[in-house]
Amino acid sequence: EFADVEVTDGAKTIVKEGFGKSAEGWVAESGTWKTSEGAYVQSAGDQPALSRLVFPTDKSVCTLTMRVKKTGGDEGFLVGFGTANAGDYYWWNLGGWGNHQHGVESVVGGTKVLIGQQVPGTIELNRWYKIKIETDGRRIKCYLDNALVHDFPQPDFDDKTSIAASCVKDGKSGDLILKIVNTGSSAQPSQVDISSSEPIDPDATRTILTGDPKATNTYSGTRNVMPTRSNSTVGKSFTYEAPSHSFTVFRMKTR
Repeated sequence: EFADVEVTDGAKTIVKEGFGKSAEGWVAESGTWKTSEGAYVQSAGDQPALSRLVFPTDKSVCTLTMRVKKTGGDEGFLVGFGTANAGDYYWWNLGGWGNHQHGVESVVGGTKVLIGQQVPGTIELNRWYKIKIETDGRRIKCYLDNALVHDFPQPDFDDKTSIAASCVKDGKSGDLILKIVNTGSSAQPSQVDISSSEPIDPDATRTILTGDPKATNTYSGTRNVMPTRSNSTVGKSFTYEAPSHSFTVFRMKTR
């Protein structure tokens, strides 16, 4: 059940939905939806069950608030936001992954991609939760019961395919070599999962090459773009924010 949905831009209210006798403006795409006692209720087992609020706005800076209650099912609930069109949007998945994790995913043409890092958490049955999601065109911040849960850069939908990665093993040293390329114009938060590999040392080296795509080095000695090397802490699963227009190499020792 969803209640008291508001979208604001600073002190200006863009949307205020109290769910009276009808849910005017909402378009149910899947699931079974109805209004009941000031709430928007979904009762089917569709995965996912989605209803979209359609309203005209050109605002990329806004705050979404609402109250949500889980009334059944094995997991929690989804809160969509930042819709670019019917096929491209974000959702905050609370109590997902077997009701063990909270995470934000982008959906592009029906394909889901996890952005940022998952946070451990569960959603209880028949309890109202207070949700707040802030977007300013640069960052996404998600609050659960007034506590900040996620805070990360907001990628552009146009950049969703900008990340490419590969991981290989050095046959002589046993090192794992992870390479990540971001061809996009904005930093891209990524979740690295190498849990299927053998144990690794948490102390790794990271080399990054990044800069203006039009920059060049010259034979005369002008060096506008040069790699930088630093130490990095890694694990079986870790997050990495790939800079715009960058090539990153992690070298990790296996035990």
